[in-house]
Amino acid sequence: MTAGPAAHPPAGPVSVREGGSASFRLYKPNLACFGLVHAFDVLGDPVRRRILELLAEGEQTSGAITDVIRAEFGLSQPAVSQHLRVLRENGFASVRAEGVRRFYAVDPTSLREVDVWLDRFRGFWEQRLDALGTELARGRRASRSRAGRPPDAGTDVGQADPPGERNMT
Repeated sequence: MTAGPAAHPPAGPVSVREGGSASFRLYKPNLACFGLVHAFDVLGDPVRRRILELLAEGEQTSGAITDVIRAEFGLSQPAVSQHLRVLRENGFASVRAEGVRRFYAVDPTSLREVDVWLDRFRGFWEQRLDALGTELARGRRASRSRAGRPPDAGTDVGQADPPGERNMT
């Protein structure tokens, strides 16, 4: 049997052209039913993600955003403006004018939609994080018992030892 043009392409992600060369089609899930096609397209760009990180710190002027993005990515002011426009038009950022200055802020509307979609996957990592927390607690208890400290003495993860309990050797 020879691989020639078929009346119907194969059901899988690879189709074979005449002459035997393969053509690959990427699988793209239908996220339109979730209203998220554009959200993931917008968030897929590292510059736009960085702009959102800056805006998460609080309202920023377009000039301040441009200065950071220029320094980190080497983009021109018009290119940064385009990214800001994409964020604004897709509901990730809002803008307000004050004189000639433009102040940008995070608009949580689209982020909430992404959060709702991601919610179904949280169980995958929350169980693992809970298990990690349990193992860390076991390790703290074991090291305290080896050091001769009572199991309930000490601190939680991320806290320093209380004054007077530090080992100064």
